[in-house]
Amino acid sequence: MTMWGRISGRVCRVATTKSWRPRDVPGSSPLQIIPECNHNNTEQKFPNLVLNNRRNDYKKHNSGNSKITFPFLVLIAASINHEETDLEETKLVGDGNRDIALLIMKGRKMLKERCSFEKIEEVYIEALHLALTRKDRNTIAYVQDQLANLALRFNKLEKAEELFKHVIRNLLDGGIKENDRSIIEISLKLATIYAATNKHDLAISGYNWTIESCRSNLEELKKTKLKTVEQKEDYDNQFALLGMTLDSYGRYHFAMGRSKEALEVTKEAKDISIKLFGENDIRTLVLYNDIGSILSQMGNIEEATEILEKVVSIANKTKNIDHGDLAVFWVNLCGIFNKQGEKKKAIDALRKARKEANSSNDRTLQKQIDIYINELGMQ
Repeated sequence: MTMWGRISGRVCRVATTKSWRPRDVPGSSPLQIIPECNHNNTEQKFPNLVLNNRRNDYKKHNSGNSKITFPFLVLIAASINHEETDLEETKLVGDGNRDIALLIMKGRKMLKERCSFEKIEEVYIEALHLALTRKDRNTIAYVQDQLANLALRFNKLEKAEELFKHVIRNLLDGGIKENDRSIIEISLKLATIYAATNKHDLAISGYNWTIESCRSNLEELKKTKLKTVEQKEDYDNQFALLGMTLDSYGRYHFAMGRSKEALEVTKEAKDISIKLFGENDIRTLVLYNDIGSILSQMGNIEEATEILEKVVSIANKTKNIDHGDLAVFWVNLCGIFNKQGEKKKAIDALRKARKEANSSNDRTLQKQIDIYINELGMQ
């Protein structure tokens, strides 16, 4: 089961209360320290940092660049309910399509084994051919969704975009309503693709439509008084999808230099996370940390420091916090202290970050911290 839960028996995997945070992407670590956006194109020796997926292919946004890439947004979209169990896979495509289910499971196993995109794609295409011969729209849409998610995870964005559009058409032709959660989830993924490919008008429209659709569905669910367990679960899952969308939209705003808009939607995402998981949950702490980074970018250093100190304090008292996560929190706090000219505090925070990083298996993070250590003149 993924981080935020699952709805079973649906054609396409939909966002649920355990699929918000992109922590389970194969081949990546949970968090990343990322230099803040340098919108004035001026050099900053030791910038403040933003929390995200630790990946070495992140490219910092610079207003002087003609092309902007947003792999962190793509990761958010690609991580939505990726993993299924063998039993769920068979149930989703039906007993009459067991051969298709086995091919999808084979492809997923190959993905975990880090096989090439081309080899995994061949397996999924074989499954799609079987679905097409049976003229089953639901199964066709399901396999296309698998292919689209695969393309998304391998950064084949144009291919993913076309496949997701085919999935939506097949779902709508098959009787799925436009406001169904499966359609909304795909719209979020398309919005992240548009952001990553510089189709910014489409990205903004996609994010706004997804948010409005989530809010509308939540209002309709409220009218039921949430009397049944199913209704309550449906509400929480829709609420989680809204939170996921706001989280992604906030990161997009921040990367584009719209700090005010980023702060507004990230705060709402944080409030949703608190309601679903509590204030001490790692997902909430990540959002608090992002808020601190946005405030720092806006020049609200005092408030940013207060928030980041709170994050570190809670994380230190919370069981089962990953060493890499805690290291990133300390590095971000170090960046704030350094920005204030508090070199002693900055060095102390960085030492604690190095200690946590050394307890993790993230070599990329360890190398990043070593760079900051040299910049601060530490031994």
